[in-house]
Amino acid sequence: MSIAVLTLSSLTNVSQIMAIMMDNASNNDTMMEAIESRCHEAGIEFSAQKSRMRCMPHTIHLAAIKVCSIVNFFGLNVGINHFKHK
Repeated sequence: MSIAVLTLSSLTNVSQIMAIMMDNASNNDTMMEAIESRCHEAGIEFSAQKSRMRCMPHTIHLAAIKVCSIVNFFGLNVGINHFKHK
């Protein structure tokens, strides 16, 4: 069981959670689906798709890097992968 599910299980008002903020990694989709499944088993209405808030600063950062690489803003001969976090 994931740490997120265990943490949510320890809360008394899980049904009051409106959304969970996280980065844009695809493995977070899997986690949200697992949370949705556990909530449904417990009789709690929860939608993985509607309750996931993607991190806006992360999205803006990725978009800015893409735009800068397209217009060669940095004056470097490097691809988009050069600027990704390691």
